[in-house]
Amino acid sequence: MVEIIIDEVVTWLKNEGNLKNFLTRIEIQGNLKPRLHNVIASFVPTTFNPDDERHLSEFFETNEIDNDSIVKMCWVKPIERC
Repeated sequence: MVEIIIDEVVTWLKNEGNLKNFLTRIEIQGNLKPRLHNVIASFVPTTFNPDDERHLSEFFETNEIDNDSIVKMCWVKPIERC
């Protein structure tokens, strides 16, 4: 197991050709498995809809987050209970 902590290396390895060449050179078989983490955001306006593409686009742009860095977004509890 190898943990890569440099963003540029991870980005480079995400290219299938680069990953294949890297693994061939070090003579092992393997794959790139991303780590997923749960994050809870406080004070999110109840008007935010995680199913609305416009809201998501604004969220990513405002927070300078790559679109592919968040796999799933949902409310912790039903909005009716807020």
